[in-house]
Amino acid sequence: MSERLLVALDFDGTLAAIRRDPAKVKLSAARRAFLARLGRVPGVRVLIVSGRPQAFLHRALAGAGAALSGEHGWVLEGIGRTWRHPRLSRRALEARLLAGVVQCAVQNLKGVRVEAKTAAVVVHWR
Repeated sequence: MSERLLVALDFDGTLAAIRRDPAKVKLSAARRAFLARLGRVPGVRVLIVSGRPQAFLHRALAGAGAALSGEHGWVLEGIGRTWRHPRLSRRALEARLLAGVVQCAVQNLKGVRVEAKTAAVVVHWR
């Protein structure tokens, strides 16, 4: 049996700098090229794990040759067949309901922003 190495990296704060506006975060060409080279090393698999939506990861990491796990691990692509957690749809509904409650709770806090993900609610403070 040959040995294999999994290199799992987070996107925000590891591959790309944290920015006030998450929509403006981009992967540098140099890091994209590095990931692509790393993924071509025999026995190495590159996996990007993120709370970001899977569609964002597809755009941001196009050409990097990495497997992607977005939505806080609820979706995995690039290692075998695509996997989605069987409760993702139910959690998505719950997250939308929870986002409204959380938004009301933090509306007067300076620098706090609520982000509704597919199956999670994230509170950012910057």
